[in-house]
Amino acid sequence: MPHLRLLLLASLFIACPADDATDDDDATDDDDATDDDDAVGGVPVGSNVLIVIADDFGLDAASMDTTDPCYSVGDPSDDAPMPNLAALCAEGVRFDNAWAMPTCSPTRATMLTGKYPYETGVGGPLTGGPNNNFLDLTTPTLPALLTEHAAAYAHANIGKWHLSDQDSDPNTAGWDHYAGGLSGGLSSYTDWTRVEDGAAAAESGYATTVNVDDAVAWLDGLGEGTPWLLWLAFNAPHNPFHKPPNDLHDYDHLEDADDVPVQQADEYFLAMLQALDTEVGRLFAHLRTTGAWDDTVVIFLGDNGTTRGMIGEPFDPQHAKDTLSEGGAAVPFVVAGPGIEAGTDAAIVSVVDVFATVLEVAGVDVAAATAGDPVDSVSLWPLLLGDGESVRESMLTELFGGQGAENRDEGHAIRNADHKLICYLDGGADLFDLASDRWESTDLYDGAPAKGWDVVYADLSAELETWTGLDVCP
Repeated sequence: MPHLRLLLLASLFIACPADDATDDDDATDDDDATDDDDAVGGVPVGSNVLIVIADDFGLDAASMDTTDPCYSVGDPSDDAPMPNLAALCAEGVRFDNAWAMPTCSPTRATMLTGKYPYETGVGGPLTGGPNNNFLDLTTPTLPALLTEHAAAYAHANIGKWHLSDQDSDPNTAGWDHYAGGLSGGLSSYTDWTRVEDGAAAAESGYATTVNVDDAVAWLDGLGEGTPWLLWLAFNAPHNPFHKPPNDLHDYDHLEDADDVPVQQADEYFLAMLQALDTEVGRLFAHLRTTGAWDDTVVIFLGDNGTTRGMIGEPFDPQHAKDTLSEGGAAVPFVVAGPGIEAGTDAAIVSVVDVFATVLEVAGVDVAAATAGDPVDSVSLWPLLLGDGESVRESMLTELFGGQGAENRDEGHAIRNADHKLICYLDGGADLFDLASDRWESTDLYDGAPAKGWDVVYADLSAELETWTGLDVCP
């Protein structure tokens, strides 16, 4: 069993829900796991959880504020103003070494199942070929485990799905409610197909706005006191590059267009990000107005790095989304909410950890709930509560299932606190010292490990192969 699963068993608390559903000031053994005043080991058990996912949003685009950047990667003046997410960053924990998968579908499958792509088989975006990368809808998922082990929680998935293609699939995968677009990209942000709980219809509303409208409508329909999980996955700023409505951004001078060529799309990309932030701010304001904000854990992240053509410094344009480079895998990852003190954390964390982190808030004993089918996810609550202890020693990012060995970008990567190894499906490898070379300017492998790096290579390659069961390293 991989060592991360052992860490998971050691790091999670065991919560015992009981019959008494009344709130009280101190957590006791007979507390209900959904009491909104309860905390077990400092974890705000019973709180709501809001997961916000931006599409193709890497570290290079995530300063959010020029005077007090959330992420100081590249030139903050090149980025869109995003004051609402900048405020969230200032209020919460910013993880500086967070990894997603390098493209859309694998990240979503990883978060939803708590398993890396080598286990789910979702190694790349959906295709029509034999390696279609569709998620097996019988796989235990985050909402299905909530239904089974924390039935008081309502849950909804709003926005981009991109894990399969049938209208009813999000509900089959366990979501109480789904409203959004099933595909990886929209043909137009104002002319798209919206699916709601299995029923598809043409939609002309601006997609980012419609997503927040759907989120607010679902929240307003819940019974008073109902704890909830809301997964809000925007398409923005994924292409097509499209001018949003003028009241959502400051780029009024742009011409109206549905699909601007990438060579001319820089400001459209920024306008789409500012529009996303404006709509996120509307949702945050609604939570404050209804009184839910102070009892809500908010997780914000990018699903992969910025797309080629839009990616900025310090990343090479060829080391963007769809690659195992840091420009493809390193993403913004911010968590704020009750019990969380503001700060930054240099620990290595993965989007796979969202799974266990959310279940712990719901009072679910993750080790017990997944005992017959262990997961790779580790709860981030020790880090969020500021104990300074890293919750994992290493993590993966993976890309496969597309062009196979003919695609130089496909393969499996592993990193620990200091070093990173990529083993490609074509038989090549790259080795980096991230502690001194964060943005991968010097490959220490280059056909064979450089002198002094052979032990690092041997250790990482052995761990990668043990973990995945794949013989992929040269």
